[in-house]
This record gives sequence, C-alpha cells and structure tokens, in this order.
Amino acid sequence: MQGILFYWISWALWIASSFLMNKSNLRTFFSFYLLLLIISAGFQISLPDGEMGVAFLLLYIGACGLAAKYRLHRSLRFMIGALGIASGYAGLKLMQLFDPVWFTISPFLLLFLIIFIAVGLLGTSFSGKMCLFLIGICNGELLYELIILPVSGAVSIGQDTFLDFSLLGMGGFSIWGLMERYVNFGNAYGKPSKNKQSRNV
Repeated sequence: MQGILFYWISWALWIASSFLMNKSNLRTFFSFYLLLLIISAGFQISLPDGEMGVAFLLLYIGACGLAAKYRLHRSLRFMIGALGIASGYAGLKLMQLFDPVWFTISPFLLLFLIIFIAVGLLGTSFSGKMCLFLIGICNGELLYELIILPVSGAVSIGQDTFLDFSLLGMGGFSIWGLMERYVNFGNAYGKPSKNKQSRNV
C-alpha cells in the first residue's frame, strides 16, 4: 500500500522528536514541521499541467531552509552533489520506465539504495546528508516529471511513492546520525581511560 511508509516513519520521527529530544526551539519547530507534513500529505495543488502534493512543497522548502541555515548553498561540493543526485534520481526512474528489465528485484528499493549510498558518501555531516538527499530527490522528481510530460500529458509531482521514498531516507539518515553520535561519544569516553592507563604504566 503506497504511502504507508510515509505515515509510519513520519509518526515515529514525530514521537522521537517530541519525547526524546531535549527541550529546545529546534525540537518544537521539528515536531510542528513533522505534524504539518503528516496533515498536508492528503492535499494537492492544482497546476496548469497536472498537480503537486503539498507535502512535496513542504519538504522542498524545509530542505532549502535548512541548507540556507547551515550555508550549504555556498559549498561547491554540496551544489555539485545535489545536481548529481537529482540527475541520478531522474535518470534511474527513466530507466525503470523505458527499460524495466534492469530492475527485476524491486525498482523502489534499488533506486533508494543507490541514492541513499550516494548521498551517504557525498554528505559530510548529518544536516548535509539530509539536505543533499531531500533537495536532490525533489529536483530529480521535478526533472523526471518534466521529461515525461510530453508522454504522460500531465505532471504528478510528489505523490505517495515519492513521500515513502523521502521519509525512508529521512529515517535512514536519522538512524545514521544517531549511530555516528554514539560512536563519537564512545571514542570520547574511551580516551580518558586510555590516558589514565598510560600514566599509571
């Protein structure tokens, strides 16, 4: 059932941000943003040649706002990476459409794994990975829909499959970020013990 991943992961992230994060303005904003994202998932914006999901627009605006906050748009590496992710996303979806033989396992899963790994390698921080993923796939979705417009006759931007894809990535990079923090904390905690042992020797 398309869209089920979006709701499960977005609710899980909302619960985690509301009850597990430290009290701060960031927690309040992130919880409100996720709740707004969940509510907006069922609404569409009419376009001259089709429709666009409101949740897609919120994801795009949120990712661009986060990139501006951390000044990622000033990084040439980030801009080239976002362009590459967008091109790769659109190109792989076109391959799925015109040559589906290459995607015998699961087109959705294969596309996700390729994009997720590419972003993981290109991103240098948690916020960088999250912004790179969301901006890349949003631009890729727009590019893909514009390319197939002469064939499809109408654009359908940011529908259930895209929302599943985007929230699966957000959940994946959230887990990635937690693992990195845990490893860094373990390394920092282990250093004083090693220093004490070396002094005793």
